[in-house]
Amino acid sequence: MALPSRYADVPDRAPTSLAALRGPADGVVDLPLKLCWSGLRSFDLGDPTQCLMMYQIVITEGVRADVEHYLTAEHLLEVWPLLHRMLGPAYIETWEGRFPVLREVAEQAAPALKAEMRRARETIEARRSA
Repeated sequence: MALPSRYADVPDRAPTSLAALRGPADGVVDLPLKLCWSGLRSFDLGDPTQCLMMYQIVITEGVRADVEHYLTAEHLLEVWPLLHRMLGPAYIETWEGRFPVLREVAEQAAPALKAEMRRARETIEARRSA
Protein backbone atom coordinates (compact mmCIF):
# COMPACT_ATOMS: atom_id res chain seq x y z
CA MET A 1 0.00 0.00 0.00
CA ALA A 2 1.39 3.40 -0.98
CA LEU A 3 1.65 6.19 1.53
CA PRO A 4 -0.39 9.32 0.80
CA SER A 5 1.46 12.27 -0.68
CA ARG A 6 2.74 14.76 1.85
CA TYR A 7 1.05 17.40 -0.29
CA ALA A 8 -2.40 15.77 -0.25
CA ASP A 9 -3.66 18.12 2.46
CA VAL A 10 -2.34 21.37 0.97
CA PRO A 11 -5.84 22.43 -0.20
CA ASP A 12 -7.20 21.81 3.31
CA ARG A 13 -4.52 24.05 4.82
CA ALA A 14 -5.17 27.03 2.52
CA PRO A 15 -7.77 29.62 3.52
CA THR A 16 -11.12 29.82 1.78
CA SER A 17 -10.80 33.58 1.26
CA LEU A 18 -8.12 36.25 1.47
CA ALA A 19 -10.40 38.13 3.88
CA ALA A 20 -9.86 35.28 6.36
CA LEU A 21 -6.19 36.27 6.69
CA ARG A 22 -6.23 38.35 9.86
CA GLY A 23 -2.59 38.24 10.92
CA PRO A 24 -0.45 41.13 12.11
CA ALA A 25 0.30 43.88 9.60
CA ASP A 26 3.52 45.06 11.25
CA GLY A 27 5.89 44.48 14.11
CA VAL A 28 7.79 41.37 15.13
CA VAL A 29 6.03 38.00 15.00
CA ASP A 30 7.21 35.06 17.08
CA LEU A 31 6.24 31.76 15.51
CA PRO A 32 5.52 28.79 17.77
CA LEU A 33 7.79 25.75 17.80
CA LYS A 34 5.17 23.69 15.94
CA LEU A 35 5.79 25.90 12.87
CA CYS A 36 9.42 26.86 13.23
CA TRP A 37 11.45 24.40 15.26
CA SER A 38 14.98 25.51 14.40
CA GLY A 39 16.74 28.70 13.55
CA LEU A 40 15.07 32.09 13.45
CA ARG A 41 11.63 32.14 15.12
CA SER A 42 11.08 35.92 15.36
CA PHE A 43 10.34 37.77 12.16
CA ASP A 44 10.18 41.54 11.61
CA LEU A 45 7.38 42.16 9.12
CA GLY A 46 9.03 45.46 8.19
CA ASP A 47 11.98 43.54 6.75
CA PRO A 48 10.96 42.17 3.32
CA THR A 49 13.29 39.16 3.59
CA GLN A 50 12.08 38.18 7.04
CA CYS A 51 8.45 38.66 6.00
CA LEU A 52 9.01 36.41 2.98
CA MET A 53 10.67 33.75 5.13
CA MET A 54 7.85 33.80 7.67
CA TYR A 55 5.16 33.54 4.99
CA GLN A 56 6.92 30.56 3.42
CA ILE A 57 7.17 28.80 6.78
CA VAL A 58 3.54 29.41 7.72
CA ILE A 59 2.24 28.31 4.30
CA THR A 60 4.32 25.14 4.16
CA GLU A 61 4.22 24.11 7.81
CA GLY A 62 0.97 25.52 9.16
CA VAL A 63 -2.62 24.36 9.17
CA ARG A 64 -5.45 26.63 8.00
CA ALA A 65 -5.83 28.19 11.47
CA ASP A 66 -2.12 29.13 11.47
CA VAL A 67 -2.33 30.61 7.99
CA GLU A 68 -5.35 32.70 8.98
CA HIS A 69 -3.74 33.75 12.28
CA TYR A 70 -0.31 34.81 10.98
CA LEU A 71 -0.82 36.05 7.39
CA THR A 72 -2.47 39.14 5.88
CA ALA A 73 -3.71 39.54 2.32
CA GLU A 74 -1.66 42.71 1.90
CA HIS A 75 1.67 41.09 2.78
CA LEU A 76 0.76 37.95 0.86
CA LEU A 77 0.24 39.96 -2.33
CA GLU A 78 3.57 41.73 -1.78
CA VAL A 79 5.63 38.57 -1.26
CA TRP A 80 3.75 36.22 -3.61
CA PRO A 81 5.91 36.88 -6.71
CA LEU A 82 8.93 35.52 -4.83
CA LEU A 83 6.96 32.85 -2.94
CA HIS A 84 5.68 31.66 -6.32
CA ARG A 85 9.30 30.80 -7.18
CA MET A 86 10.02 29.19 -3.79
CA LEU A 87 6.97 27.02 -3.16
CA GLY A 88 6.29 23.62 -4.64
CA PRO A 89 3.71 23.01 -7.37
CA ALA A 90 1.02 21.78 -4.94
CA TYR A 91 1.11 25.09 -3.07
CA ILE A 92 1.16 27.20 -6.22
CA GLU A 93 -1.71 25.28 -7.82
CA THR A 94 -3.81 25.44 -4.66
CA TRP A 95 -3.23 29.08 -3.79
CA GLU A 96 -3.33 30.49 -7.33
CA GLY A 97 -6.27 28.27 -8.22
CA ARG A 98 -8.21 29.54 -5.23
CA PHE A 99 -7.02 33.16 -5.56
CA PRO A 100 -6.40 34.14 -9.20
CA VAL A 101 -5.11 37.54 -8.08
CA LEU A 102 -1.98 35.75 -6.83
CA ARG A 103 -1.32 34.38 -10.31
CA GLU A 104 -1.81 37.87 -11.71
CA VAL A 105 0.71 39.50 -9.36
CA ALA A 106 3.23 36.72 -10.06
CA GLU A 107 2.84 37.16 -13.82
CA GLN A 108 3.14 40.95 -13.56
CA ALA A 109 6.31 40.71 -11.49
CA ALA A 110 7.95 37.95 -13.55
CA PRO A 111 9.84 40.17 -16.05
CA ALA A 112 11.35 42.32 -13.30
CA LEU A 113 12.31 39.25 -11.24
CA LYS A 114 13.94 37.61 -14.26
CA ALA A 115 15.93 40.77 -14.96
CA GLU A 116 17.00 40.97 -11.31
CA MET A 117 18.11 37.33 -11.35
CA ARG A 118 20.04 37.89 -14.57
CA ARG A 119 21.84 40.89 -13.01
CA ALA A 120 22.67 38.83 -9.92
CA ARG A 121 24.10 36.00 -12.05
CA GLU A 122 26.17 38.49 -14.04
CA THR A 123 27.50 40.02 -10.83
CA ILE A 124 28.46 36.60 -9.48
CA GLU A 125 30.15 35.65 -12.76
CA ALA A 126 32.05 38.96 -12.83
CA ARG A 127 33.32 38.35 -9.28
CA ARG A 128 34.44 34.84 -10.19
CA SER A 129 36.32 36.18 -13.21
CA ALA A 130 38.05 38.95 -11.24
